[in-house]
Parts: sequence; C-alpha cells; structure tokens
Amino acid sequence: MRRRSKVPSHSQETSALASRQQDPSHPTAIPGVRIAHIGGKLGAVVNIRTYWQSRGATFMHYSFEEGQDQAALGAILARADIVFHSSHDTSPRTKHHLAIFCERACKPLIPLEDSSLSSLEEVLGTWCPIA
Repeated sequence: MRRRSKVPSHSQETSALASRQQDPSHPTAIPGVRIAHIGGKLGAVVNIRTYWQSRGATFMHYSFEEGQDQAALGAILARADIVFHSSHDTSPRTKHHLAIFCERACKPLIPLEDSSLSSLEEVLGTWCPIA
C-alpha cells in the first residue's frame, strides 16, 4: 500500500498564499520595486516609508523643503519604478514636469491628495489593490 505524501498540492499552496496576502499581518510582498514619493515633509512620510519597506520595496523620497538638491530629484525619478506625488504641496509646474518625465519613461505617476498613509491606502485601493 502506498503512503500519501504530505507535500501540499499547487492549489493548496496558492490558496495558502492568497489567504496570507489578505491577512494584514502578512502584507503583499513586492521585493525590489523602487517607489518614489515626491513632496511631503520628511517627518510626514515616515508611515508611508514603513508601509513600502514592510513589503520589501525600496522607498525613495524627495521633499521640496529648502536644501534639497534638484539633481537628487532627477536621480530618484530615473531609478523609480512607480512615482507617487503629493498634490497638496506640489506646484502645477512641478506636476507638469513629473507628468512629462513619467510619460516619456513609461512610469506610472500616481497623485496623492496629501502625504498621509490614509491617502496612499485610498489610492491603492482604487488603483492597484495590493493591501
């Protein structure tokens, strides 16, 4: 008589993965994805940084506070896979430049109402539900 193997089937593994991803204690992993957040004060984006880093993403932030190097903005945009920007503190001219850059580079540009985690979660819920 053959013994049954205790190795889970593909469907069991897929089901387990899906339930883990819906569980907030096991956020969806996106290792290596480079997320740029443009705008917002350094202290205001701490929760957003934590959100992305808990998923394995690389988080890059550019603030429009005094002392920020403009060349740093170009470097962040060039490295990013996805660009978020805070509409609250981004000038119309900067929004226009971000839109042109992202369109040419084929990168998603996603506006946030402000630099809060709740604003990010709201946008992700409609744009790309990865919880």
